[in-house]
Amino acid sequence: MAAIAPSTTYTVQLKADLYNDVRRFLADSQEVDAAAVERFVEAAVDNYLLREVSKRVHAATAHLSEEEMEDFVNESIEWARRQR
Repeated sequence: MAAIAPSTTYTVQLKADLYNDVRRFLADSQEVDAAAVERFVEAAVDNYLLREVSKRVHAATAHLSEEEMEDFVNESIEWARRQR
């Protein structure tokens, strides 16, 4: 049985010029409809959030020794596996 995680949807308003810039950027892939822009913005936000979390994890674990860091990573992997 697969677990389904709840998700939250947000509405993001883009300035007209930014929206048009994104559409022009996507024109190379011949995907210039609203759905393509939505996918692009979602991927950009996901990437931004991943980088921010990565920075926070690096800052929070900077004081750990190599062995402590390895233990932290292993515990994190085990936690993630239990969440499936």
